[in-house]
Amino acid sequence: MSFAVQGESSTRGTSFIKVSNVLEGPYIVTADGVSTDFDILEDSTGQSTMVGSYSYDAHDVVVVGTVVIPEFPVTMVGVIAAIIGLVVVVTRTKIYQR
Repeated sequence: MSFAVQGESSTRGTSFIKVSNVLEGPYIVTADGVSTDFDILEDSTGQSTMVGSYSYDAHDVVVVGTVVIPEFPVTMVGVIAAIIGLVVVVTRTKIYQR
């Protein structure tokens, strides 16, 4: 996950990033290619939020986790594959019956 931050020079900024819906830790955070320290807060529901402060100017921030959480359950891939297979079998069966 990456994003850009910017603000007036010589001011400070803070980012709050909810990462537990997208990535699983441990996390590596870089700002302009340099490793940066971010605190990780976890709420009562297990959601992880990264909090980081930095001096403003313009920065490109990149957050990398060890595992990317898929947008849909892995079992859904199996269901879709089974449906496609069934459609192929039914289609071929009808073609050969003619």
